[in-house]
Amino acid sequence: FSSVQSPNIKGNDIDLMGGTFTAKDITGNTTYGELGRGSGNDGAGATTGIVMKPDDSHYIIATSKGVRMQSGNYSIYAIDSGVYATDGSHKVRLDTIDTDSTGAITTVAVFG
Repeated sequence: FSSVQSPNIKGNDIDLMGGTFTAKDITGNTTYGELGRGSGNDGAGATTGIVMKPDDSHYIIATSKGVRMQSGNYSIYAIDSGVYATDGSHKVRLDTIDTDSTGAITTVAVFG
């Protein structure tokens, strides 16, 4: 079969063999986003995983090599060696925390 229509679909193991799951409003006219497979490169080689995205410029990808949250040219990603932010041309490590002589945190990351 090529189509399943139901108000509720339940299953223990549902395989996505290519394509995506698309979230739409009740009329089917407005698309909110997609969940599907994706690929990328961690700098050492290709990596594949799962992607959640409302459009091509904003997405989250999780693979066996790490996780990245992307918005336009800006991204935050976590890999085995650390957590980083980039604007496409500059990269900064976010998981190093500086403290003063009293132990108070002096490094602050602001998002928003």
